[in-house]
Amino acid sequence: MFWQQCMVTGADLLFRVAAGLKLPVTSTLPDGSYLSVVNSKSTRSSGFRIPLAAVDDPRDATHIPVRVIEYTVAHADGGEAPETFRLLTTILDPDDATAVELAATYQQRWEYEISLKEIETQMLEPGAGLRSKSPKLIRQEMWGLLLSHYAIRSLMVEAADTAGLDPDRLSFIRSINLIRRQVTDQAAFSRRTTRQSHGRGHRGNP
Repeated sequence: MFWQQCMVTGADLLFRVAAGLKLPVTSTLPDGSYLSVVNSKSTRSSGFRIPLAAVDDPRDATHIPVRVIEYTVAHADGGEAPETFRLLTTILDPDDATAVELAATYQQRWEYEISLKEIETQMLEPGAGLRSKSPKLIRQEMWGLLLSHYAIRSLMVEAADTAGLDPDRLSFIRSINLIRRQVTDQAAFSRRTTRQSHGRGHRGNP
């Protein structure tokens, strides 16, 4: 089970699951969440049980205790029906993280997803992927992309703070274009701009 594989890392987990997943209520908690249990596919019968507390490796357990948070989000324009979210977490104690805090944390996941999209489709040539051909150069190129993305986002935060705006309101692609106009040697900054300027891409690795 993927959930068990993630637990091996030792990290606290927070996943969204389908509304149709059967999650029996074993205990209701003060913050509105409840405790339940997830059965692994290795369960041989209804009476066969290896609790998580009895094993060192989560992958050996047949029953994993989880905490469930359910909430409904209404769309701002009112044009669509409210959407129900159901989250599972390994944080079983509400004193460690309340249901409201976990729901807010999950809502922010899209910022990470958007960051990946910005790198894949706006910093890189769409569909082109990495240019490097060896593990060492691939790591170098990935670090370069991550550091460049961080630098651009940092400038966006500074600009937003100066204007008293939420950084999420600023356009990443417009910020890239603005920075490109300030860079005198764009061939060293963006292969995408260089390709458009010269009609061909670079042959070498970074």
